[in-house]
Amino acid sequence: MIEFKELKTLIQKATVVDKTDISNMFSFTVDQEKLEDLLSKKTDLHVLNLGPIKSRRPTLDDYIPVSEYVYKKEAFDGIFNGETNIANFIIYCDMDGKAVLELSDEEKETGAFSRNTINFIMSELPIYRTLIIKRFNAREEKFDYLIYFRSNRVMINYIKALREEGEFENVTGNLEAVDNKEELSTEE
Repeated sequence: MIEFKELKTLIQKATVVDKTDISNMFSFTVDQEKLEDLLSKKTDLHVLNLGPIKSRRPTLDDYIPVSEYVYKKEAFDGIFNGETNIANFIIYCDMDGKAVLELSDEEKETGAFSRNTINFIMSELPIYRTLIIKRFNAREEKFDYLIYFRSNRVMINYIKALREEGEFENVTGNLEAVDNKEELSTEE
């Protein structure tokens, strides 16, 4: 397990921007293979493969999901201003290999999980729901990526157990709220 700040850095390293199309300067994708590779070198976290992780402009349907991460009016105004892109995906933890996924041959070959496997991951394994927001920071004249996490109850209990065992002492913050408002910036 790693701290949020390091996890955010790995996610940003796996973020890809098409710089050839200026009309899509707010769009981005997360290279799942690269992120999975970066995660496998440092932690027991994995990307849940539900298809390409491509950003999009938020719509009215996104108000409720975004409100789970962001609650300030100014932040909402910035996210829903028509010049911001978001992407969301799930990262799950195999608990240092203790949570063994019994995958079919097709799942192993394609990396695409069946509904039963996804149900198992979502209900039985520690997970982070991840939201990435890309916005333009006019003051500093660069793009910012804001990365937020929400934990399921299994993740909260797993981290508490690791802390009790002294294996995860560096993580700070309220696990219930997963309050992690650090911003990562990039010059594009």
